[in-house]
Amino acid sequence: MFKTLFSTFILLVCVLNVSVVKAENNAEGLAKLQGIWGGIGIQDREAWSIKLDLSDKHQPLITYPSIPCAGKLVFLKQVQETYIFREEITEHTDNCINQGTLEITPIDPNTLQWTWYKPNELRVMSYLNKFANEQAYNAYVSQLLASYQTKTWEY
Repeated sequence: MFKTLFSTFILLVCVLNVSVVKAENNAEGLAKLQGIWGGIGIQDREAWSIKLDLSDKHQPLITYPSIPCAGKLVFLKQVQETYIFREEITEHTDNCINQGTLEITPIDPNTLQWTWYKPNELRVMSYLNKFANEQAYNAYVSQLLASYQTKTWEY
């Protein structure tokens, strides 16, 4: 009995150790992406702003200021260089689809590929730029939205 109990304890310690190492590796990877990222998404000929706040690696936040809605991102897993999250909309929940999947993939130190999807419903992809501060983000996104609102859409 003692041998079985000891073996179970050793196995549990090994499993917990692997989980801690995985969590630390993911935290290190997200720390490299720390900052404010933003851009616009386009869906059904409508442009809307995206703000991804990775300033706090323990609680990534997503905001769609021009819709408006916002929420938190719950880390699910990392597949190679792509970080996969579940998006939980917590503010203005009637304005956005909740429980989508968000994938972010670094392209270079100042660009992320942002992909949001809900299986069998919708998929949207954009590129987000890194900003030094909130003011730089606001100025850039305002300019982008203004330029897209003056476009004529033809298919």
